Amino acid sequence: MRQFPFSSKLQRMSVVSRGLNAKHFVLFTKGSPEIIRSLCKEGIPADFLQVQDTYTKRGLRVIAMAYRKLSMNYLKVQRATREELEWELTFLGLVVLENRLKPQTKPVIETLLKANIRCSMATGDNLLTALSVARECGLMTPKEQGVLIDTDTSGMLQMTTENNEPVSDGVFASPFRFVVTGRALELIFKNSEVAFHQVCVRGTVFARMSPDQKQILVEGLQHLGYFVGMCGDGANDCGALKAAHMGISLSEAEASVASSFTSKTPDISAVPAVIREGRAALATSFGVFKYMAAYSVTQHVSVLFLYWIGSGLGDFQFLYIDLALITALVFLGKRTDELS
Repeated sequence: MRQFPFSSKLQRMSVVSRGLNAKHFVLFTKGSPEIIRSLCKEGIPADFLQVQDTYTKRGLRVIAMAYRKLSMNYLKVQRATREELEWELTFLGLVVLENRLKPQTKPVIETLLKANIRCSMATGDNLLTALSVARECGLMTPKEQGVLIDTDTSGMLQMTTENNEPVSDGVFASPFRFVVTGRALELIFKNSEVAFHQVCVRGTVFARMSPDQKQILVEGLQHLGYFVGMCGDGANDCGALKAAHMGISLSEAEASVASSFTSKTPDISAVPAVIREGRAALATSFGVFKYMAAYSVTQHVSVLFLYWIGSGLGDFQFLYIDLALITALVFLGKRTDELS
């Protein structure tokens, strides 16, 4: 009867329906567990958080479901706002989805890391789900400990370890990476520029990120002097794709409009290919410049010396310079070391 589309800011979507012989309309809502939990009035089990953490630590996506019976007629349902309907819900349960890594993902990330290209993840998924996927694909090594930065119910920052324990000084003495939520990143961005830059540099996983927060992250890295590449496949990635130096869309939908490149395959294997092409174009540009400079200098110096003694180059001497000397430069100019 009515649909409220998914909003990355609200982290939920809803539909209003009614059975064939039913007298009342029913609102069904799905979204992130923490948001649905805050909207529910009843039905929340005592072990809700423990069950949620059990699945998210295994890298599974968790979606919460809830409903509410509406005592309204058709006209009121059509006129009601989203905020008037999505409250005092009754919790239904959790939907657990497994989104496995594509075979190309891990080898591509290993290739980028070997090339000293830093890789980070910005996703709308749960913090623990994103952390588990980051370890699985090689963004974080087993030796690196994750420091989780999130906001509590009062909106204050809190830092914990992966075991939900307070962070001690010993954690920062060992290899670690920041695992940050979008709300925490935005709060740090508004209050401390120095802390924001530290989180950008040491952060590897950015979870529960809205489109604006992804763009803030990209622009923050650019402000520090990084050349930023961004991969995305949805409309919520358009801002970050447009802001990045190199935006690669993994689909031909909305994201392809904002990005510089569009991959025909829906995986990140296009990233090394684009970097290789870019470096090859740069090497070619320098090679052409060196060729033109060597050609001009050779002929200029020859003419200057000959004019000094009152002579000039003949036709065969010009031909010798063009065929013998410059041809040798063309072939020898390619004998260079690889770009590091």
